[in-house]
Amino acid sequence: MGKLPESPKRAEEIWQQSVIGDYLARFKNDRVKALKAMEMTWNNMEKKEKLMWIKKAAEDQKRYERELSEMRAPPAATNSSKKLEHHHHHH
Repeated sequence: MGKLPESPKRAEEIWQQSVIGDYLARFKNDRVKALKAMEMTWNNMEKKEKLMWIKKAAEDQKRYERELSEMRAPPAATNSSKKLEHHHHHH
């Protein structure tokens, strides 16, 4: 069994990852203060501002489900192509 694909992120997490640098800079790398401020900002954000991040989260969910189904797919196809690589024809 391979390891599971990375679990999908929530909209808030994706947003946080994109702004964490700004917040850390503003709070002189005080992570606790930065996270608190980010949480407040997110909670005060209007729905329409969040929509972009909610869409990204939905895309991440789709990516996760796709990777999961690829993992569960029978590996027969990859095995047969590997065999072909190893068989060199003699001239």
